[in-house]
Amino acid sequence: MSDVSKGLYCKYCLLFAPATKSNVTLKTLVKTPLLKFSKLTGKDGCLTVHSLNKYHLESVLSGNAFLKSYRDPSFSIINQVYLQRLKQINENRERIKPIIETLILCGRQNIALRGAVDDGSLLINDTSNSLVANPGNFRELLKFKINSGDQKLKNHLDTTSSRATYISKTAQNELLNCIGEEIQLQIIKDINEAKFYAVIFDETTDIAHREQLSLSIRYVLNNKINEKFLTFVDAYQSILEEDIMSSGETKLTGQALGNIVLNILKQFHLNVKNCVGIGTDGCAVMTSKSIGAVTTILKECFYAVRCPCFNHALNNPLAQSSKVVSIRNTVGCLKEIVAFFNGSAKRTAILKNKLGKSLSGLCQTRWIEQHDGILQFKSTLPKILEALADIKLWTDKNSSTKANTLELSICNSSFIISLYSLIDVLKWTLPVSRILQSTSLDLESANFVIQGVK
Repeated sequence: MSDVSKGLYCKYCLLFAPATKSNVTLKTLVKTPLLKFSKLTGKDGCLTVHSLNKYHLESVLSGNAFLKSYRDPSFSIINQVYLQRLKQINENRERIKPIIETLILCGRQNIALRGAVDDGSLLINDTSNSLVANPGNFRELLKFKINSGDQKLKNHLDTTSSRATYISKTAQNELLNCIGEEIQLQIIKDINEAKFYAVIFDETTDIAHREQLSLSIRYVLNNKINEKFLTFVDAYQSILEEDIMSSGETKLTGQALGNIVLNILKQFHLNVKNCVGIGTDGCAVMTSKSIGAVTTILKECFYAVRCPCFNHALNNPLAQSSKVVSIRNTVGCLKEIVAFFNGSAKRTAILKNKLGKSLSGLCQTRWIEQHDGILQFKSTLPKILEALADIKLWTDKNSSTKANTLELSICNSSFIISLYSLIDVLKWTLPVSRILQSTSLDLESANFVIQGVK
């Protein structure tokens, strides 16, 4: 009953009925009120006839559905569509989760992904051991997961389209990029929280003959020193146009390297003014006062202080010690003996029969490994002499002559004194080298350690 119109309306039809039905405008009880109340009920009553109309029945259904969704929003069509979409999203995530977990496992364990055949469906029941058809570690690990009872992965590969399996090399690269971006975002978040940071970078040629520049960030968060690898780039591909010479030659100068580092920091939205430290080695391209990489970075990182690699600083005087004739000859003799045994399977077998193992090489720059090699040589010197004594009796003229020469060299008093002198020096520098490579070391502690050796 409408107090204004003094008539009756059907509350369902008033709100939910269409404006017309079969091209006829709906009026009584819908658009206009019912004003005559003499015949409301009965077989031909206005209310009875109205209640049988199809549009009224549909309006009642719509009204009840509205009330139901209002009282319980889970019945709303929009919410039901959303819940169905959410269910589909969660299902898709569960489908791809085993694939992502396998990629993360391979990445953490440094396991190569690809094989000779890296496309097509995953042949779970294929027992072929052909090396030519080797599918690679990633696909084999997926098979292993399925054979171990991973039903979600099995159902995904059995039911999905061949174009949506997410195990192709293209999908692998895309997923790896996503994983890498997530790791970088977390590192950047921590750096921004810490605010101040230092950059450590270097460039070198990799096995594919690409000049790779790697960049790590060092920062303090929650009173803990963190040193995180952030990214690496192809240095030549990353040179800015302004650093290309007028002749068109692409040259990796110190200025070019510095601009690459600054560009990387800006790409990751790091405030270059918050950079307070720069760590590099001591080569000229890094430290040149006019066009060095450090000088270029300092033009924008005003508050940064260059921190040289203390391990390089330690290695430099150690390397200079090789200019002492007796030390130089001793190290050269050690290298000759290692090369002599490692250069022949037969000679290596003789040495292993005496020692039970082969000799370690002497690294030119890493004195931790050099110390280990010299220490091993000293402890196994009697066995090495026995092996050389056996070899010099061989009928092979080259081997026997060389063995005799080496035996005479290491039995010389100058060699033995120099060897023990080296060991005596390196026993002081070995722990220092290890400490200087620690990620938790600060500048004050590093200086203190160096001073303690003097």
